[in-house]
Parts: sequence; C-alpha cells; structure tokens
Amino acid sequence: MIGDLFGVPNSELGDLFSNLLNKYSKLSNSKITISHHNETIQYTMKEIQFMQLVQNYEGINNIEAAEKLEVTKGMISKMIKNLQKKGVVERKEEGREIRLKITNTGRSHLTSFSSMVILKALEMHQEWLELDPSMRTKFKNIFVKYTEVLDILDNKT
Repeated sequence: MIGDLFGVPNSELGDLFSNLLNKYSKLSNSKITISHHNETIQYTMKEIQFMQLVQNYEGINNIEAAEKLEVTKGMISKMIKNLQKKGVVERKEEGREIRLKITNTGRSHLTSFSSMVILKALEMHQEWLELDPSMRTKFKNIFVKYTEVLDILDNKT
C-alpha cells in the first residue's frame, strides 16, 4: 500500500494528504492581504499570478495572458478590471488588442508579497537545516514520492 512507501499507516497518510490538498485548494481560493505604505489591499492568488505575468511579460495581450495562466478570456477581462480599480495594472488598446502593463504600485505590491514569501521560506529553510541529516533524507524521499503521486493524479505518467 502507499502508506508503506512513506512508512506511516495508510489512514494517517490519507489524512495528511487530504489536509495538504485542502489547504492548497483553500489557498488558491483565498484572499492574500498586502500592506504597503499604510495601505491594505486583498488579492486572490490568481490576481498575484496575473500581476507577476504582466510584470514579466510587459506588453502581453489579454489572449496571451489567458493562455499562459490557463484561464478563460472572460476571467482575464474580469481580473484586468479589478486590478485596474486597484491601480496595479494598466491596459492600452492597440486596435483590437489589449496590451497590459504593471504600474509602479503593482510592482511595489508584488515586492511586498515576495518579501512575505521569502521570509516564510527562510524560516522553513532554517527549520530544515536544524533537522537531523537522516530526517532530511526521509523528507526528501517523501517529497519525491509525493510529486510522483501528484503526477499520477495529473495524468502525466
């Protein structure tokens, strides 16, 4: 059974796996609060991903953005409107195309978000370094096997 691969009872593994998937699902649907210069704004993870995409591919059009994020053009249009209201994305119409640009405020908010993530990652890395080397090897093996499970669920193998 799968639990044998991880060295834990199947029921415990099932609970851990289920909790992890639930947390991921909740995160992808929850709002993230960013505080910057006495301002607090909430974003969804999709909005953060969209802002990062526009920052990395300045001038990207809405159709390319929808393809890269694997969402509908309608969802992209809705995000553009919401993010324009927040003052973090600008759109420029060129004929029938809409070109997108991140604003300075958007860049600042992404920097704040990245800082929050980096601080948490540094905390996790410190905890990782404090683990016994044999425990780190066990965790590494679990992560590899977990990735294999996700690949199976994603029909990639």
